[in-house]
Amino acid sequence: MMEHLLLSELNGLIRETIALTLESSYWIVAEINECRTAANGHCYLELIERDQNGARLTAKANAHIWSNRNQLLQAHFYKVTGRALQAGLSVLIAVEIEFHELYGYSLNITDIEPSYTIGDVVRRRNEILTRLQADGVADLNRELSLPRPAMRFAIISAQTAAGYGDFIHQLEQSGYPFKTQLFPAFMQGEKVESSIIAALERIAAEQDQWDAVIIIRGGGATSDLSSFETYDLAANVAQFPLPILVGIGHERDETILDLIAFKHFKTPTAVAAYLIDLRQQELALLADFSTALKRYATQALSWKKEELTRLSQKVLAFATGFSTREHHRLYSLQSRLHILINRQQEAHSAHLSTIKERLATATQDFLKGEKDRMLLCEKQIEYARPDRILKLGFSITRKNGVIVKHASKLQEGDIVETQLNSGSFTSIVKVKKK
Repeated sequence: MMEHLLLSELNGLIRETIALTLESSYWIVAEINECRTAANGHCYLELIERDQNGARLTAKANAHIWSNRNQLLQAHFYKVTGRALQAGLSVLIAVEIEFHELYGYSLNITDIEPSYTIGDVVRRRNEILTRLQADGVADLNRELSLPRPAMRFAIISAQTAAGYGDFIHQLEQSGYPFKTQLFPAFMQGEKVESSIIAALERIAAEQDQWDAVIIIRGGGATSDLSSFETYDLAANVAQFPLPILVGIGHERDETILDLIAFKHFKTPTAVAAYLIDLRQQELALLADFSTALKRYATQALSWKKEELTRLSQKVLAFATGFSTREHHRLYSLQSRLHILINRQQEAHSAHLSTIKERLATATQDFLKGEKDRMLLCEKQIEYARPDRILKLGFSITRKNGVIVKHASKLQEGDIVETQLNSGSFTSIVKVKKK
């Protein structure tokens, strides 16, 4: 029989080879693809590596953090980064290579360097910002302006979020008639990006009804902020036609949306405070304007009264002099007009006599001409009588009782009736010539 090994012997040989040839521990960089903590306190992860384009996996391994280290490492990581270990994070970890005859190859995580993850998050955010700048859209939303007054707001948040409730309560307590409508979206988890983009699309369809959009969250874990760090979401916010105010961070954290939105705030209540302050500024400005307007109106009225008094005195003096001058001028015009009318009457009387004589002569000439023209018409009508024309040797052709005046009105095969002076005959059209 050929020499052979049992599978367990081969796996044992691999385990011994790994133990003898490899270091006891390595620091590696990997992306967490899956992460879950079991009831026994052990944390199980799937680590992956992608190519430079991020489209294809180039490596994958299972890893774990045993319960005696898991709580300590996770607490330290959260304290430094503000995030829990979760899918999508790049991590720098110390691992021990393990190979078990039954369970195969895996990595035992013994330490983690949180500062690397912080740097990777910043790097990814900068990559998104650079891409937006290259596309020419990074500053579009920040270049918009809020209408005055801004009172109508479309809210994107989770309906059950504590931050949303605090935001609405603070606006209501202000006593100002703000108009708000919630467009629900997920504020944590895998559906954050798609649900917020869908909400923005619904708002864009009725953008004339709103002054601005507000994206808020509150009460969630800082780790959930990673769901907001995507290019597609940032691009939609940057290019949105209405100003977008965001309040999705915490005191020490920011997202890519904070960098490209019209304005960003740490909390939902900070957004509400800003809107209330804007309204107070508007009202204060209106009050100042009203006071200034009243003061100016009082001064202007006083100036106009004085000016009116001076003008009335000038008008009275001018009117008196003008009335006297016009009285004399009208009297002179009346005398001249009387003489002119008499002269015109005499001239018109002579002219009318001449016209009367000319009109009588012209009327007689016109009537004689019309009488001669009528006699001529009677003779022409007499000569045009059909029976007289027939006597001269002409004929009249009819088709269906209608006189045919042109050959184009006939077709070959048509039946026509021809009337002569002494009778008529019927014929069929054989050949038509122009």
